[in-house]
Amino acid sequence: SSGINAEWPLRPGALRNYCRAVKDKSDAYVVEALNKFTEFAKDPAGKKSGIKDVFTTVMRTAIIYDDTENTNWHKMWKLLQDSDWEADQRIYIAALARSSNTTVLRQMIEDSFSEDAKAGTWRYLYYVSYHGDNYDLAWELLQSRWDEYAVQYNTTSFTMGYLVQIPEVFDTQEMYDEVKKFFDGKESNIGTGKKTVEETLAKIKSNIKWKKEHFESVKTWFTDLGSK
Repeated sequence: SSGINAEWPLRPGALRNYCRAVKDKSDAYVVEALNKFTEFAKDPAGKKSGIKDVFTTVMRTAIIYDDTENTNWHKMWKLLQDSDWEADQRIYIAALARSSNTTVLRQMIEDSFSEDAKAGTWRYLYYVSYHGDNYDLAWELLQSRWDEYAVQYNTTSFTMGYLVQIPEVFDTQEMYDEVKKFFDGKESNIGTGKKTVEETLAKIKSNIKWKKEHFESVKTWFTDLGSK
């Protein structure tokens, strides 16, 4: 609530990271975020409790701590369907994609291909790929739904590039070979994503090199830090 202009954009990010990392549903900040989501879900037009300032934090926290008691994912999915503002839709999708429930994530990708999908079909899978727990799932779904994505986006340079970037997080030779083999077989419909394939493969190579050179020292640093 205070500080110079250069500082205030950092605060929401710090709050989001705290709510994600604390892993305690009884924590005061987590409780407040979940309460704000409950209020908002009941009356989204009302913009209750000054939620505008921490909108992304509240949405993501609601999904991170989603459970059978709250069923926040389905509440937020309805908010997405009812929303007419793309900026809000992107925040909803990014939050929904943080679910640890792979069943609902698979269904979300299935539903993203409907004609009335909000904010673009590609965005759902792209946001799923943001999170370490879902790297493998996003890659699996990209491969299995490739032809459908290609029909929509292989003439759209930016969008196709986002999809092709999804496997760039991998860091083993085995995955490099798998990714290369997959895209080598998609020459017929890779379209404007072809250049991004080269960049994605180069990034995986870089990850492999970094891991080989630095992984053990970083592991040791974290181990030593944890023992203090």
